[in-house]
Amino acid sequence: MEINISEGLNLALFSLLLIIIEGSAAWWIAKNRRDMLGSFLVPATLIVFSLILWAVSRSFPDEDIGPIVIPQLWGTLIVVFCGYVILTIVRRKADVDPKTGNLKMLAVVVFLLLVYFFAMDIIGYFLSSFLFLGTLMYVLTYRNHKVIWSISAGWVLFSYLIFFKMLYIALPLGVIYETFFE
Repeated sequence: MEINISEGLNLALFSLLLIIIEGSAAWWIAKNRRDMLGSFLVPATLIVFSLILWAVSRSFPDEDIGPIVIPQLWGTLIVVFCGYVILTIVRRKADVDPKTGNLKMLAVVVFLLLVYFFAMDIIGYFLSSFLFLGTLMYVLTYRNHKVIWSISAGWVLFSYLIFFKMLYIALPLGVIYETFFE
């Protein structure tokens, strides 16, 4: 993937425009619905990042089902679902932001994400995803073990069949797999 200077400048301007729009909307929410500001900022930021991802993916090779499809599919779905969340906030149908958050839990989740990211290169996408999803659900206080491991296994099976086998997306298999099985 290569972005020339003109495309890079257009992407930067597009990103700046999105950030200005999000900032203006956040200002309006802060002025009119201060109790909903946190609930607004998360989906609004996800929409901005998704639109930037969507714009960057326009420079990917355009094939029937190629590298352009997945980022645009994810970006579109994130925009639709986050747009729905924002719509419920504007219509005053969403719950008010909680008074305090659990920063320790946030730190644990961020730590798990970092471990997951680095574990993919060592143990591979499939095993690390299985372990990450199960651990994350447990850490987030869900305790039905059958459901936890079924969802984790279901995601790995879905990823394997759809992304790896059907769409031929190269997912990291990990150093361990490459060392012993190839």
